[in-house]
Amino acid sequence: MVSMKDEDFEKTMDNWAADEVESAPQLRPTEEIYRMIKAQREKSSFPVYARRVLVGVATACLVLSVIILPVILNLSDRDYKPSIGLRRGFEAERGVITKYPPRRGGKGPKKMAISFHQLMFHYQKADTPLVYGIDIRFPQEEKITLTTNDNYRLVIQPASECYIYTYQLDSCGELVKLFPNNVYTSVQNPLQQEQTYHVPSEPNWLYLGEKEGEERIYVVASAQPVQKLEELYAQYDKADNRRRRQESLSHFLKELDGELPSKDGIVWRFVFNHQ
Repeated sequence: MVSMKDEDFEKTMDNWAADEVESAPQLRPTEEIYRMIKAQREKSSFPVYARRVLVGVATACLVLSVIILPVILNLSDRDYKPSIGLRRGFEAERGVITKYPPRRGGKGPKKMAISFHQLMFHYQKADTPLVYGIDIRFPQEEKITLTTNDNYRLVIQPASECYIYTYQLDSCGELVKLFPNNVYTSVQNPLQQEQTYHVPSEPNWLYLGEKEGEERIYVVASAQPVQKLEELYAQYDKADNRRRRQESLSHFLKELDGELPSKDGIVWRFVFNHQ
């Protein structure tokens, strides 16, 4: 056997490979391959009709959101929580200090069938451990200002048995029934002669939320239950959207601000600032 040197073997293999490349046909895709590639591309692409369906669905969703979203927002108003909180009061260093006493010769409360030994608005300032009192039967020359750090309450002592209804129109424009209301006190109408009542019940006080503005308190006193007030507030409280709530509130305030017959009750209003 004749052996071949390594250099001769490598040279022979190189020559053979060169001859094979030169003699091989030029490689190009056939028509069949083109058809297969085109079919696969069409199969994997998103069909035109499907894109149109998707655009239609998206448009319908947008229209529905414009119609339904306000309804959802209105319904969510029923979950509104008033900007009035409940907490324990600060420890006072001394008794109640009467603020803005009525001037001598000034107009006091009119003589009415229903009278009170006390009908007071009490408040505490966070930076002063004192209790200030304002008789809300007298017109006030200026408004006091409370912050969310301060406390306030009502103190009522009727001279005879009567029915009391108290409401607060808060800085958010929402009406809150303070009395009778089990959230603030378990006491119910009618209030008894010579008894002293706190709204809310001791040791709790009310405090304001973060939204600033004007706060208005209404106190209604009557020798008999005022059914119309109860009905109007129930309509307001059960209103299921903002429009109905505003309509009910308008009717309620109209009743308090002048249309409530004198035989049905006496209304006092006390206004203060919240900042």
